[in-house]
Amino acid sequence: MVRAVMDPSHVAAIRAWSWGALFLTPLWLFRNGFWITAVVCGLLWFALPLLAIPFSVLFFLFGARWSWGDGQRWESFEAFESSQWHWNVVGIIFGVSYLLVGLFVAAPFLRYAFERA
Repeated sequence: MVRAVMDPSHVAAIRAWSWGALFLTPLWLFRNGFWITAVVCGLLWFALPLLAIPFSVLFFLFGARWSWGDGQRWESFEAFESSQWHWNVVGIIFGVSYLLVGLFVAAPFLRYAFERA
Protein backbone atom coordinates (compact mmCIF):
# COMPACT_ATOMS: atom_id res chain seq x y z
CA MET A 1 0.00 0.00 0.00
CA VAL A 2 1.15 3.51 -0.75
CA ARG A 3 1.76 5.74 2.23
CA ALA A 4 -0.80 8.55 2.05
CA VAL A 5 0.26 12.11 2.79
CA MET A 6 -2.08 14.22 4.87
CA ASP A 7 -2.92 17.64 3.52
CA PRO A 8 -3.82 20.33 6.10
CA SER A 9 -7.19 20.80 4.37
CA HIS A 10 -8.14 17.25 5.39
CA VAL A 11 -8.05 17.97 9.11
CA ALA A 12 -11.80 18.68 9.30
CA ALA A 13 -12.65 15.31 7.76
CA ILE A 14 -10.31 13.51 10.13
CA ARG A 15 -11.80 15.27 13.16
CA ALA A 16 -15.40 14.58 12.09
CA TRP A 17 -17.75 12.47 14.16
CA SER A 18 -18.22 8.88 13.09
CA TRP A 19 -21.87 7.82 13.16
CA GLY A 20 -20.97 4.32 11.99
CA ALA A 21 -18.64 3.97 14.96
CA LEU A 22 -21.44 5.04 17.31
CA PHE A 23 -24.21 2.74 16.13
CA LEU A 24 -22.23 -0.16 14.63
CA THR A 25 -19.17 -0.12 16.86
CA PRO A 26 -17.87 -3.72 16.53
CA LEU A 27 -18.41 -3.80 12.75
CA TRP A 28 -16.83 -0.37 12.30
CA LEU A 29 -13.85 -1.38 14.42
CA PHE A 30 -13.32 -4.57 12.45
CA ARG A 31 -13.53 -2.81 9.08
CA ASN A 32 -11.12 -0.08 10.18
CA GLY A 33 -8.43 -2.49 11.32
CA PHE A 34 -9.04 -2.64 15.06
CA TRP A 35 -9.67 -6.40 15.13
CA ILE A 36 -8.89 -7.17 18.77
CA THR A 37 -10.83 -4.12 19.95
CA ALA A 38 -13.75 -5.21 17.74
CA VAL A 39 -13.89 -8.62 19.40
CA VAL A 40 -13.60 -7.16 22.91
CA CYS A 41 -16.23 -4.51 22.20
CA GLY A 42 -18.56 -7.07 20.61
CA LEU A 43 -18.31 -9.31 23.66
CA LEU A 44 -18.81 -6.32 25.91
CA TRP A 45 -22.00 -5.37 24.05
CA PHE A 46 -23.39 -8.84 24.74
CA ALA A 47 -22.16 -9.20 28.33
CA LEU A 48 -22.38 -5.67 29.77
CA PRO A 49 -24.09 -3.29 27.34
CA LEU A 50 -24.16 -0.36 29.77
CA LEU A 51 -20.37 -0.48 29.98
CA ALA A 52 -20.08 -0.68 26.19
CA ILE A 53 -21.94 2.59 25.57
CA PRO A 54 -19.04 4.83 26.67
CA PHE A 55 -16.73 2.97 24.27
CA SER A 56 -19.13 3.58 21.40
CA VAL A 57 -19.27 7.27 22.28
CA LEU A 58 -15.48 7.38 22.45
CA PHE A 59 -15.17 5.90 18.96
CA PHE A 60 -17.93 8.24 17.75
CA LEU A 61 -15.85 11.23 18.83
CA PHE A 62 -12.33 10.04 17.96
CA GLY A 63 -12.81 7.07 15.61
CA ALA A 64 -12.02 8.88 12.36
CA ARG A 65 -8.75 10.22 13.80
CA TRP A 66 -7.73 6.81 15.03
CA SER A 67 -8.78 5.13 11.80
CA TRP A 68 -6.72 7.53 9.72
CA GLY A 69 -3.75 7.20 12.08
CA ASP A 70 -0.75 8.00 9.94
CA GLY A 71 -2.57 7.02 6.75
CA GLN A 72 -0.70 3.76 6.18
CA ARG A 73 -3.88 1.66 6.08
CA TRP A 74 -5.38 3.73 3.28
CA GLU A 75 -4.44 3.95 -0.38
CA SER A 76 -5.34 7.65 -0.41
CA PHE A 77 -7.15 10.21 1.64
CA GLU A 78 -10.04 10.00 -0.81
CA ALA A 79 -10.40 6.26 -0.08
CA PHE A 80 -10.45 7.01 3.65
CA GLU A 81 -12.96 9.83 3.23
CA SER A 82 -15.23 7.71 1.03
CA SER A 83 -15.17 4.84 3.50
CA GLN A 84 -15.99 7.11 6.44
CA TRP A 85 -18.78 8.82 4.48
CA HIS A 86 -20.40 5.45 3.72
CA TRP A 87 -20.07 4.40 7.36
CA ASN A 88 -21.70 7.68 8.41
CA VAL A 89 -24.67 7.12 6.09
CA VAL A 90 -25.17 3.54 7.26
CA GLY A 91 -24.68 4.59 10.90
CA ILE A 92 -27.34 7.29 10.64
CA ILE A 93 -29.75 4.85 8.97
CA PHE A 94 -29.20 2.34 11.76
CA GLY A 95 -29.47 5.05 14.44
CA VAL A 96 -32.83 6.24 13.11
CA SER A 97 -33.96 2.61 12.82
CA TYR A 98 -32.97 1.95 16.44
CA LEU A 99 -34.94 5.01 17.52
CA LEU A 100 -38.06 4.05 15.55
CA VAL A 101 -38.00 0.43 16.72
CA GLY A 102 -37.40 1.59 20.30
CA LEU A 103 -40.36 3.93 20.15
CA PHE A 104 -42.54 1.26 18.55
CA VAL A 105 -41.63 -1.24 21.28
CA ALA A 106 -41.97 1.33 24.07
CA ALA A 107 -45.30 2.78 22.83
CA PRO A 108 -47.58 0.30 24.63
CA PHE A 109 -45.69 0.79 27.89
CA LEU A 110 -45.77 4.57 27.56
CA ARG A 111 -49.49 4.47 26.79
CA TYR A 112 -50.11 2.33 29.86
CA ALA A 113 -48.03 4.67 32.04
CA PHE A 114 -49.89 7.76 30.82
CA GLU A 115 -53.29 6.12 31.29
CA ARG A 116 -52.47 5.26 34.90
CA ALA A 117 -51.24 8.77 35.69
